Amino acid sequence: MKKKNIAIIIVAVAFSFYCNAENINQQYGTMRKRIIIYNLINGLYLTREQMRFILSKAKEVDSLREELKEKMEVRKKEQLSLLVKLEDEVKKEIPQPSYGLARKIHHNNIYARKLHREYIEILDRAVQEIKLCLTPTQIYNIKAFKPCLVPPEGAARIGQSEEDKGLVRLLERIREMPQYRYMNKKDKIIERFVERIYLKYPRTEQEKIVKKVPALRNIMDEVRSLSNEDFALQKKDLAKKIKDLIGGDKEREVDVNKRIERFLLDSQTIYVLEDKLSSPSNS
Repeated sequence: MKKKNIAIIIVAVAFSFYCNAENINQQYGTMRKRIIIYNLINGLYLTREQMRFILSKAKEVDSLREELKEKMEVRKKEQLSLLVKLEDEVKKEIPQPSYGLARKIHHNNIYARKLHREYIEILDRAVQEIKLCLTPTQIYNIKAFKPCLVPPEGAARIGQSEEDKGLVRLLERIREMPQYRYMNKKDKIIERFVERIYLKYPRTEQEKIVKKVPALRNIMDEVRSLSNEDFALQKKDLAKKIKDLIGGDKEREVDVNKRIERFLLDSQTIYVLEDKLSSPSNS
């Protein structure tokens, strides 16, 4: 009897630990997403009118999302019972499932696709409406946004990837080198860039990489020839040129529609915008 009680306690503790772990994972994901959305919205400098409009669209999409989940749950339960029956027929090696069963399964699949299509149409419409309420600069900032928990220092809160910052620092070091040191190190720096390309895209043909070398040399020479003022203005663009050379044609154009869907129509966007609209600093 004691052994049985101990076993029950162990199972109960293990289950409790599992539930707590699941809860922590969920809280972590929610908090992480919320901070990322805060960082984007802080960097967009939205007006109160824009915030209210985006909030209304986020609520509309979230309500539809919840409604879709409820409908899908009902259909999933029905579909599960049908699949149990289908499995039973398959086990019995029946050549063709009964017509009524196959028809119901097919209709459920069509219904699920129809619901999903309706959701996507409303989602796409909401994205387009949000785009129309944003300025060209805000749309550019959404495309440039690097999802991060801790944005870089400075006025802009949009974020910059570690790779971009590393390239800017490298260009600053190249610029600070005495001429004799630069001439001695130039080829080694090029080799480092080439190694980066190989590491990032190991299947890239050697001939294609060799063709990038003159362009890399030109950028490095340009970095050293610029005035302090021009370099300060252009260093991020020059770093991007190198990043594009390293990335080749593999880097895809950022889809601003997907960004709006992901960060401005998320359920956590509602929390963030309601918080900002209630804040005295946004009055």
